[in-house]
Amino acid sequence: MAGPTYTVVRGIVLRETETQETDKILTLLTDKLGKVSAIARGARRKGCKFAASAQSLVWSEWTLYRKKDWFYVHEGETLELFSGLRKDLDAMALGFYFAELTEAVTTEGEGAGEILRHLLNGLYALGQLRKPPALVKPAFELRLMCLAGYEPLAGECVCCGAEHPREPVLDVVQGNTPDRKNEVFAQISESRVGRAIRTPEYLYSVYAPGLNGGVYGASAEYADDFLYDLTKDPNELNNLIHDESYRAVKEMLRARLLDQIEQAEHTRPVIRDDI
Repeated sequence: MAGPTYTVVRGIVLRETETQETDKILTLLTDKLGKVSAIARGARRKGCKFAASAQSLVWSEWTLYRKKDWFYVHEGETLELFSGLRKDLDAMALGFYFAELTEAVTTEGEGAGEILRHLLNGLYALGQLRKPPALVKPAFELRLMCLAGYEPLAGECVCCGAEHPREPVLDVVQGNTPDRKNEVFAQISESRVGRAIRTPEYLYSVYAPGLNGGVYGASAEYADDFLYDLTKDPNELNNLIHDESYRAVKEMLRARLLDQIEQAEHTRPVIRDDI
C-alpha cells in the first residue's frame, strides 16, 4: 500500500487550537496552499520536534500530508519566531490582531501570496524594526483591505465619478473648507419620506404625509414636522414648529432647506405648514 504524499510549504500559524490530550489544530497561511487547517499530533507533548513551530505567529517550513479532509503535520522547521514581538505585550497583541484580520479575509485553499507577504512585513515592522504601532496598525489595515478587494475609491467621487467633487467629504471632516456653510442636509427615506437641515443653532425637518419611505424616495410636497432651538434645547425636547415667535426662523430654514434639496435632487418641492 502506497504511503502518504508529502507537500513542503512555508507558512505562518494564524491560530492554534488545542485538541485531544497532546494535539493541536493549526490554521496556517502558506505560500503554496493558501489558508489550510492542519492537525499537529503531539505538538503539546514534551520533546516534540516541531513544538516551537506550532505556536501562533511563527513562520516555519512545514511538511504536510493529506488524509481524507484534513492535512496533517509530518515535520516543521522554525524559520522566524518574531522574538521582538514576544518581548513587547502591546506589539504581541497587535500581531494577534493582524493574524485575526488575515484569517477573516482569506479563504481555505485559495492562493493568498500577497496577503501572506503583507502579514510577514507587518509583523517584521512591529517586532524587528520596532515601528510605532500607531503607524503600523492603520497602514496594515488599509493595505489588507485593498488586497482583500475592498480598496477605497480615492481617485474620484463614488457617487458622481467626478475627480474633483465640489465638496470632498474628507475636506469637510478635516476642516479644509472655510467657505462652506456650517449646516447639514439630510435625506430621510425609512418608515417615511423626509428632509432636514441642521445648523449650529437649529434643527428643522419636514415630511411627506402618507408616503412610505420603503417605496418612495422623495416627494413633490412636504409638510412641517419639527423645529428645535438647539441653543436653548440641546436635547430636542420642545418642538417649536407651531410657535409663532419662531415663524421668521422657520421661514429662513425652509428656504435654506429648499436650496439644499434643489442642489442635491435637481427639483424644488413645495413645503407647507400643513397638508
